[in-house]
Amino acid sequence: AFGVHFKVDRFYPAVFFLFFPSILLAGKINTELSAELLYPNVIPPVYQIGGFNDEEVAEELTSIEDISYIDEDFLIVSESGGHRLLLMSSAGEIIRHSGGFGKKSCQFNTPKGVYLHGDLLYVVDAGNKRIQILNATNLSCQSMFSIPEVA
Repeated sequence: AFGVHFKVDRFYPAVFFLFFPSILLAGKINTELSAELLYPNVIPPVYQIGGFNDEEVAEELTSIEDISYIDEDFLIVSESGGHRLLLMSSAGEIIRHSGGFGKKSCQFNTPKGVYLHGDLLYVVDAGNKRIQILNATNLSCQSMFSIPEVA
């Protein structure tokens, strides 16, 4: 057992000095690597929204909570800061919006999650403790029901 440790102890400095230059250059090497190599556990987006052409549109979006894709051209965005839902193009243009702060039908208090099933859009209206069901195409309200308190 002593001989094995002795060999490993003698071998370790050789390995260290062999890789020492690459350890010193690690900072420079990492900056040149792609994001996939630097962050292997981060899943890249399946579909990425284009940049915003209008700064006003980008500035008016606050606290985006969830995104549900209708198809490759359109998506629904749940925006809790503006208490609304947005129908957007994949280029980032707002086509239609629904909501605003309140307790009435088609009003929201911190909408969190959105789930698209067929032509219906299910929205978790967290602040009002309910789920609202909307038409995904025109964002008109179809129905709503309360969510009981969970302990």
